[in-house]
Amino acid sequence: MALNANQLGHFALILARVIGLFVSAPIFKSRSFFTPAKIALIIWITLIFWFVIPAPIHMPDASFTFILAILSELLIGIMIGFVTDLLLSAVEFGGHLIDAQMGLTTGQTLDTTSGNSTTIMSRLLRWSAVIVFFIINGHHMMMSAIFQSFKLLPLAQPPNFMAASDELIKLGTVLFGVGTQIAMPIILVIFFLDFALGMVSRVAPQVNVFQLGMEVKPTAGAVVFIMMIPFVFDY
Repeated sequence: MALNANQLGHFALILARVIGLFVSAPIFKSRSFFTPAKIALIIWITLIFWFVIPAPIHMPDASFTFILAILSELLIGIMIGFVTDLLLSAVEFGGHLIDAQMGLTTGQTLDTTSGNSTTIMSRLLRWSAVIVFFIINGHHMMMSAIFQSFKLLPLAQPPNFMAASDELIKLGTVLFGVGTQIAMPIILVIFFLDFALGMVSRVAPQVNVFQLGMEVKPTAGAVVFIMMIPFVFDY
């Protein structure tokens, strides 16, 4: 059965929003995700949505307006995926703070899944958050979110991106505050440890406080981190 232009346009608009989700959403955007499998999953999800999501009443007929509609749908999907990735980035931010306090920033490695340099604790926390994300069926919630978005933001109707940007900024502020709270126990322990080493340097100047701190801080931070793991996961 041949498809007309409206049906193809309907499919292309849905496809653009799903692609946007896969561009920015955690796990799906990872380079370790097999590309042919990612393409097949995008097309499969789009086909499912195509049969249940109504086509826009006024389909853009001009080439320029249709391209703008495609870009708008793509941006909507990117913003939905970005919100999800922001959750994991907040936890990773807490790991960066922990690494800075423990003196592990010199041990940066290349994360092949993202192409960025990462530190030990930040990578550990991010992948721990990914595990929790799958345990709570976060990937199903993400598919539900993209499906519900078609009801709140119908196809071919550009939303208010300025208002959405303001909400993303507010959400980012809150989430990175959560990352700071995750790292706060280790920050406090290292602070008191630095204070104690400062007192030692005043009492016994011959002690190499810098070298002693480089040996003590990672051990103390690791002990505190092991103790706080259950509370972090519950949080």
